Amino acid sequence: MAARLTIKQTASALVGANTSAIKLSAKLTVGNTLNDRVAAIVIPKLPMMARGLALANPAITKAVLANAVSAAIMNVAPTNEKALLAADAMINAAMVEFVGTFNIEGMINELIDGLDIAALGDTATTFDPEA
Repeated sequence: MAARLTIKQTASALVGANTSAIKLSAKLTVGNTLNDRVAAIVIPKLPMMARGLALANPAITKAVLANAVSAAIMNVAPTNEKALLAADAMINAAMVEFVGTFNIEGMINELIDGLDIAALGDTATTFDPEA
């Protein structure tokens, strides 16, 4: 049986968790703002067909633009700490938005729909990424 935490240990753990959450929230907020700004600058300058594609799926567009801008920053301003932090924030925010557009559970259900997997019940193992 695990030992109980003291009030001081609990408070310390909560402060640490909240500090991490605030930093992540700030990173995603800044990243989203930067991604929106880049999209607002770049998309209107694209050829009409490319603009239509970019507007059809903004999550993919922002992911592509975030990676392009980040690559440029890494190569043009590799010692500019603020620019590198911005690039990291842009990629993180874009990927959170991009992955959020997928219905992972629905995709898994679609994958196995119609298959009789009942016979696999006794042979299934738990996935252990540490193994």
